[in-house]
Amino acid sequence: MAQCPYPAGPQQTRNHRHRWNRRRFAGGRQAEGDRPRAGAHGGAIEVAGTGDVELAGSARINASGSAGGGVVALGTRLARATSRGADTPTLVARQVRIAKGARVAADPTVQGNGGQVAVLGADTATLAGRATARGGKQGGDGGWVELSGKNGVGLTGTVDVSAPRGKLGDILLDPATLNIDAGPLGCGTADYIILNPNNNGTLLGNQPDAISTVDVTNSAIQSLTGNIRLQATTAVNVNAPVTLTRAGQSLTIESGV
Repeated sequence: MAQCPYPAGPQQTRNHRHRWNRRRFAGGRQAEGDRPRAGAHGGAIEVAGTGDVELAGSARINASGSAGGGVVALGTRLARATSRGADTPTLVARQVRIAKGARVAADPTVQGNGGQVAVLGADTATLAGRATARGGKQGGDGGWVELSGKNGVGLTGTVDVSAPRGKLGDILLDPATLNIDAGPLGCGTADYIILNPNNNGTLLGNQPDAISTVDVTNSAIQSLTGNIRLQATTAVNVNAPVTLTRAGQSLTIESGV
């Protein structure tokens, strides 16, 4: 596999666009808006191509800014992220893999809304590292993170779109079919997503190009303290009872959206 031509340490600039057939990142890439001036939004980072895109465990992709998060597109064009999934890109990597330990950030460092992060593969997209689009510590709403692959998505890492002084952001997955099965915590392929308190139990799957299946256990749903929203493009199969015991808690299930 080709080695990253950039130094292992972070590189800082306003915007980055890279397109290739196959590329592995082991260092860092920054597009920070809070340097050299305060009050700026994060920049934009695009890594697109027709082959594979891989972020090694030491990789750091940073599009943060003091007044708001920026935009990161891995495996696709920036328009996919800025449109929050509405854009149908003409350039998509075959596979996108973000290894354990890798970090992707589009956060405000002071105050402002979280940015947008799109991870899109024509075949598969997997995230074992960490992706964040948080709201600012002094105010601002959470941002938007997408993990999408036509033939499958894998998320064993973490996604954080929390907002300590604002509204929670959105985490978008695109399974065609969502199964709710009986089982203990951690047995479903998406349990780690809805168990993350930062996303308030939201599992979205409303992209028309999705054909993968995601499984969630009823125990994972019942353990949540927030309102729960489950979406899939084709079908939601409820194969086990779900009982909510907390006052004011709601469960919304949608299919064909």
